[in-house]
Amino acid sequence: MTSTVCPQCHVRGPVRLENGAVCHACRAREAWSRYEGEGKLVIDRASIAEAEARHRGAAAPPRWLRWLAALPALASITLAARAGWLASRALQPRRIGAPALLFEDLRSAGARAALSGLLCLVVATSALRWLRDRRGPRRLVLAAGPLLSVLVGVAALAVGGLQILETQHGFGMDHLSMPARRDIEDPSRHADRIMEATAIVVAPGGDGDAREAALGTGAVIGADEHRAFLVTCSHVAMPYVAVASWRDPATAQPVWVQLSDGRSAEGRVVWTARPPLDVALIAIAMEQPPRPIEIAPDADAALPDQPVLFIPNPLRHGWMVHRGVVVRRERHETPAGAFSLLFTDLPVQPGDSGSGLFDAFGRLVGLNTWTHIGPNGPQGISLPSDTLRAIADAVQRGEIDRLDQALQPAPPPRGLP
Repeated sequence: MTSTVCPQCHVRGPVRLENGAVCHACRAREAWSRYEGEGKLVIDRASIAEAEARHRGAAAPPRWLRWLAALPALASITLAARAGWLASRALQPRRIGAPALLFEDLRSAGARAALSGLLCLVVATSALRWLRDRRGPRRLVLAAGPLLSVLVGVAALAVGGLQILETQHGFGMDHLSMPARRDIEDPSRHADRIMEATAIVVAPGGDGDAREAALGTGAVIGADEHRAFLVTCSHVAMPYVAVASWRDPATAQPVWVQLSDGRSAEGRVVWTARPPLDVALIAIAMEQPPRPIEIAPDADAALPDQPVLFIPNPLRHGWMVHRGVVVRRERHETPAGAFSLLFTDLPVQPGDSGSGLFDAFGRLVGLNTWTHIGPNGPQGISLPSDTLRAIADAVQRGEIDRLDQALQPAPPPRGLP
């Protein structure tokens, strides 16, 4: 039986009381009456601390479980360290060598860095998502590692992805190795001989990094039993030197030379002309080198309206022959004297610098150095064979170190003032 009246104090309250129960006020007076003889109520802090310690011990997870909670952060930091190392490896300088091997190395290094960065991102974002539901100050400490890993992963993915894209099309080269020679219709029947003496020159950057390689062409003008000598442009052999500055061969980086027969080797710049001549001589150690090309005896072999031809860089579109005529001879005044230049209607393009200019007899009559864009379209600019003849003679006599004295300013061609 229940009632709202307390049987002890006879006060009616809002709560119905069970049979024999008293109200809360009576229970409170009874509780305080037990402490009346004990004096002032004191808070026992030692007992409270002991109780709290027992509570923490019962609620705290085991130590191995706490270490397990830190595993995602530790895994993301480990993957970030590997991703950063692979990205730095991808950016390291490469020694000059065969373009096909170089591009394959760059592609594989970029792929490793990109995949490592992607894996690092996945693990780091998963760790952050797991830490989002945790509470307490340790969460901020554990989140620092995954946050740093996200930044490293993004950087590694960007470095690797950009390197893969850069090497996707071979920097505009259709062929990464010398394409096989093919029969070319040539009325003069000298194309095969010209192709035999044509070479590709790949030069690195100023610090020797092959990733900054520049592409050019050259012609074999001298050889002995163990070496071949190529003539090319100075800006092809040493593209990292400022324009119009002398390119000291003693400071030149090694270059990579590919011959038309598929052989390739590291080359060394042994001589460069003083400005404004844009000529360099490269030596490569090679058994059974190709035959040197014949050089026209003097500049009169390429007078205006004379037919000429050249073979552009075969790494671009394969082997082909372009034919044209000499447009004019032009006197070029320099502090060192007067030099004459050949202007042709041939489509010389970047990468063709250093290629030979040949007459109808297959003789080397000039060295293609630049392109001039005029009102009638692009015109190739070539250095006449006078200088090339002097270089070939010095190579044959073994007097390369005396080339600077042997090269005298070429006289103006006949018919020019």
